Amino acid sequence: MSRGTRRLRSPGEAPDAGAAAGRDPLVGQRLEGRYTLLEAIGRGGMGQVYLARHELIGKEVVLKVLRPELLGVEGGLERFRREAQAAAGIDSPHVVNVTDFGVDPRGRAYVVMEHLRGCTLRSAIREGPVAPSLVIERSCQILLALEAAHRQGVVHRDIKPENIFVSPGPPEVVKVLDFGLAKIIGPVEWTEGGGLTASGAVMGTPHYMAPEQADDNGDVGPRSDLYSVGIVMYEMLTGRRPFEASSPLAMLLKHREETPVAPARRRPKLKIPAALDALVIRALSKRPEDRFDSAAEMRQALDAVDVAAAGAAGPSLRRRWLLWPVAGAVLTAVVATTAIVLLGDRQAAQAPVAAPDMSLVKASPVAPPDMSPVKIAPPRPTARPDLGDWVVIAVRPSVAGARVTVDGRPAGAGPVRVRLQRSNRPVIVKVRAAEHRTVQRTIVPDRDLTLPVRLEPLFRPARRLGLEHSPYKKP
Repeated sequence: MSRGTRRLRSPGEAPDAGAAAGRDPLVGQRLEGRYTLLEAIGRGGMGQVYLARHELIGKEVVLKVLRPELLGVEGGLERFRREAQAAAGIDSPHVVNVTDFGVDPRGRAYVVMEHLRGCTLRSAIREGPVAPSLVIERSCQILLALEAAHRQGVVHRDIKPENIFVSPGPPEVVKVLDFGLAKIIGPVEWTEGGGLTASGAVMGTPHYMAPEQADDNGDVGPRSDLYSVGIVMYEMLTGRRPFEASSPLAMLLKHREETPVAPARRRPKLKIPAALDALVIRALSKRPEDRFDSAAEMRQALDAVDVAAAGAAGPSLRRRWLLWPVAGAVLTAVVATTAIVLLGDRQAAQAPVAAPDMSLVKASPVAPPDMSPVKIAPPRPTARPDLGDWVVIAVRPSVAGARVTVDGRPAGAGPVRVRLQRSNRPVIVKVRAAEHRTVQRTIVPDRDLTLPVRLEPLFRPARRLGLEHSPYKKP
């Protein structure tokens, strides 16, 4: 999937060339009189994924039809219904919206999701290592999704770039897909392709699994998701996963025993902040108790990383070479302009100046204005605009405790007063708070200024599908 506007393909599911060519028997059919299947856009172990149209409201959605044999186990349909309900009950703008669940008269179970625009994080990573500031921004949104899920008692267990969707901005929005859908299957077995399966359904990818996930007696919980987030962050920063192996079992052994190379050592030119480097290594701790206690704690630590102090690199290392021709042209223009100005000043200084007729001055008490000698005044030094007195910028967010940064440097939790040198150079003020859209303002600190910032909430009401309360909530 390219970075352009594309239809949502279910994570981990390969394109179905045969279905796309129109040979899928379900394309064109209508499920329960509401959903017309327009196009097959993916296929995986759990079933087929279609672009569909809700006929009652005329809106495009993504519909996943589950394989019948996956629901043949005892209680399989009821468990899948509870999983779909739990996923729909996660109230977060960073979780894909599950809108419906049902079973048609022929026994085909399906789940309906919102139709997203953008690309998966896997497609974004293929362009090369990501700038640390963008890694932090995307990871914070992933952790916000996990915070909401863990509050509902739902552990994703399959966090990977294919299950993370990036919608272009501004602002860029990151969403986590397929919450809970991998929990409907029973015994786990290895597949030849390196995935985990039960009755043929993909359960996870060894490259992103916490050590305890492959242990029969392992305590798989929220910290297992944080381990997977650490691997995703590692891959965004370096363009590579921390471990590579020739077989799934060898991969699990590396997760259990091998210490990963720090991202800053693997990509020294990217100038990864030391705090971000240490945070990723902590998330990859072998023992769950050595990781962060929760997604909220990890997000707060990530939000406190000072990227500007480390001189972080640009958006993509592969695009840096494009800047050199532009920089060269600008430098050439500046040198040429300076040479012309200096040459003009030198010629004017060397030109002879006629001496004034002093007899006329003596004969008249007042010298005629047009007879006054012309003098070339020496050039006055240009005052630097970034020097001088100080100004105070008062930032007042509409959300108490919102974090404020000025040119990437943390300024504290709002409302804050920032003391800056008076300057004509613009600075960027960024304000962000959990569950709110980030606001960025560009100001010129040439005078005292009060900056009120209104943060818009990201709110989507929870949707319930058949149950009054989430089955994962403790009474």
